[in-house]
Amino acid sequence: MCLEKGIAPKKPYTGVLNVRLSPEMHSGAAMAASREGITINAFIKNAVARALGMTH
Repeated sequence: MCLEKGIAPKKPYTGVLNVRLSPEMHSGAAMAASREGITINAFIKNAVARALGMTH
């Protein structure tokens, strides 16, 4: 169906994403996460969710 319409099919994603940050950003994220009592992963997930308007 996608081929007929000339569109790319929706690609499945694993949910795993490696992000490269500057050392300063990495340090800042670690400190901010620590202040909030959460992991860096949770901090970044929350930041992405806010940026996408997907806050809960």
